Amino acid sequence: MRLRTTNQAQSVLTVAKETATNLLMKATRTRFLASGLVLFLAPFLRTASAAPLTIANPSFELPLFADGAFSNNVTLADQGGSGWDLNSPAGFVGIYNPAANTYATAGGTGTPTGAAGSQLGYFGQGGEVVQTLSELLTPLTTYTLTLAIGRRALGNQYGNDLFNGYLIQLLAGSTVIAEEANAVEPLPGTFVERSIAVNSATLTSALYGSSLTVRVTGTQVPGVTDLDNVRLDAVTVPEPTAVGLLCAGILGLVGRRRRPARHC
Repeated sequence: MRLRTTNQAQSVLTVAKETATNLLMKATRTRFLASGLVLFLAPFLRTASAAPLTIANPSFELPLFADGAFSNNVTLADQGGSGWDLNSPAGFVGIYNPAANTYATAGGTGTPTGAAGSQLGYFGQGGEVVQTLSELLTPLTTYTLTLAIGRRALGNQYGNDLFNGYLIQLLAGSTVIAEEANAVEPLPGTFVERSIAVNSATLTSALYGSSLTVRVTGTQVPGVTDLDNVRLDAVTVPEPTAVGLLCAGILGLVGRRRRPARHC
């Protein structure tokens, strides 16, 4: 009788040990799967950072001019082989190293407040400044184009006090995908920063793979407008519905593995 009781006690102890071991293994497996799920989804769920796209001669520092000098005939070769198309079909465009009486902090190699570097681009009487990039429009990407728009001080070096206005455009191929026109007018002798943005998910897929182009045009005649510090950033993020489906699928698999087996 005592032997049978001892055997029963040992059997109960063995079952308890096996049960505890199985529970520990399941808990460990669940933690492992949860950790793996977090690591797998981290690239999708973290906040995407902006990646700058390449713009040649973004602050018009090539070719280099003496203080107060400019040119209406700057070529791509003058800019080192790539940069801005300044062969405008209308008006006049060029690159200028402004004097201190045009922008207060611009004398010599000084930088106008709100600009970058010592030189700037300009357009007048409806002229346009254009650059087609090597970058292509991609799906699920937000593009942000930012630049500084300047208005010359009254009584400046060349006496052109009128503001020519502006039309900022971002194009995919020949299609305008974002633009802003004359939203602000800088005070004389200052620059203001402007940005336009577009999410490519809102565009027709027929545009994907098209070259991106930056175009800035004058909208008023006469007058002159300056521009500088041109930047284009891109942020690519996964489609929210895709991430949701991925999470649901993986969690479903985890739940299925944890479901206890049925016995007949």
